[in-house]
This record gives sequence, structure tokens and C-alpha cells, in this order.
Amino acid sequence: MPHCDGEMLKYGATLVGTGGRQKMMPAGVKCEELEDFSASSFRNSVPKQVQIMLQSKGKGAEDTYNKFVAQVLTKQTWKKNFKWREVQGVVEHFRPSFRNVGMNVFLCNVRLPGGPNGGGGFYYWFEYVDLDVCSDYSPDEIYDPSKDACCTCAVM
Repeated sequence: MPHCDGEMLKYGATLVGTGGRQKMMPAGVKCEELEDFSASSFRNSVPKQVQIMLQSKGKGAEDTYNKFVAQVLTKQTWKKNFKWREVQGVVEHFRPSFRNVGMNVFLCNVRLPGGPNGGGGFYYWFEYVDLDVCSDYSPDEIYDPSKDACCTCAVM
């Protein structure tokens, strides 16, 4: 399970212990994890650093974010795993609204191979960008559908 506090994302293995990875967000970028089968944590809590960014951008940003979250949550199967290509469609749909409030949004994903001790998996998160701080930012891990879990993996 990944862990994200808004400024740093840890994922894989025992997070950063054995085989784990971490990503520090650059200035003006905040992150929010998104997990299959755990939509309630996405729906019910906002990382503090994301909340601070939204508040700094004003009510329009908070309203856009709330509508965005509501729409993302409609892109789940009956098993409560996300339909990632459809989530990416929501990101693309809301990008102009985020830009109107001085922000950008990206869905990111990585796929880590497992080893003899496990540690592999599929990890997804959003990155929110303050365009006043870094207008040309694009994450290295921008959503790539070829890194999605296959249907067998998503059911397990």
C-alpha cells in the first residue's frame, strides 16, 4: 500500500525499507494516493499539503477539486477497483477547470516487478501542480495504460 502525505510518496515492498521507492514532490507540486478497493480514503480525506494548495488558490479550486473527486469515484467497478483509463478521462476532462484556477492535475502510475520477497505492485496517485510556481512541470510517471494491472491481477 502506498503512503502519501502530499509532499512525498512512498510505495513498494515495505514502503522504503526493502525494495521500496519514494518520490519527493518538487516545489509547487503536491500528491494524493489513489488505491483500488480503498476509495473511502480518497473520498474522505485530503492530504494536508493538497488542502493548503487548494485553499491558497481559493474557493474555485476547492469546488473544482470536490467535483473532480466525485467524478473519479464514479469510475469504479462493482468490486471497487478503479477503471484507470476512465479515471484518466476524468483528469483530461477537468484539466481546463484546474487550469482556470491556476493549477494542473496528472494521474500517475508505476508498476514494480515483484521479487522473491514480494514488493511488486501497481501504484497510482494524482499530482496537483501550482502553475504560479512551476508552469511547465510534467511528472515522469504520467499515466501509462500499459502499466495497468491485468484483469487477473486486479481481481486478486
